[in-house]
Amino acid sequence: MTVLTLTSMWHLPVPEQLFSYADAYRNSSASLCQKMMDDPATCNWSHASVVLMLAAHSVELFLKGALLKRNPSFRPEDHGHNIDTLKDEYRSHFKEPVFEWEIPFSDLTIEEWLAIKGGWKPLTEAEIKEARARAKTPPPSILYRYPVDKGGKDWPGLYGLEPHSFLILLSRLEADFQRIKSHLA
Repeated sequence: MTVLTLTSMWHLPVPEQLFSYADAYRNSSASLCQKMMDDPATCNWSHASVVLMLAAHSVELFLKGALLKRNPSFRPEDHGHNIDTLKDEYRSHFKEPVFEWEIPFSDLTIEEWLAIKGGWKPLTEAEIKEARARAKTPPPSILYRYPVDKGGKDWPGLYGLEPHSFLILLSRLEADFQRIKSHLA
């Protein structure tokens, strides 16, 4: 038997450890997503929620790894699990086109809304901020980890997953991770 231990990673710089975990979470998400497609007994919301949680955590760890690799004084712990703030931080430090990617599990910026809507602005910044505060939706790493909030109430909003389409997103995510890491070296 092979015993796997954390000590095998101790020689790696922290950004590389974060990238390794990001890849493992993404791979696990893809494996479970594929299993949902292959085995109807696993094609349910519990499994879908875990697929989403693993993928969201992968994105979070990748962003933290990239930011730390570019700026060794970056403090990942200051950002918690908030993919939106990590995305904003990433965008401010990685302005070169080669580092551009569609970051899943984050809210759209006004600029992203405008790009999608072809110039039509559906909400102002203040309206978006107010809507976010009112919704009180937790970060994906919490939302998809637990079926209800701390008070035992259903999460606000509607959530879903279509396994085949999500596997395509996970493949694109893998390609983006590899491309970006190759330019960070």
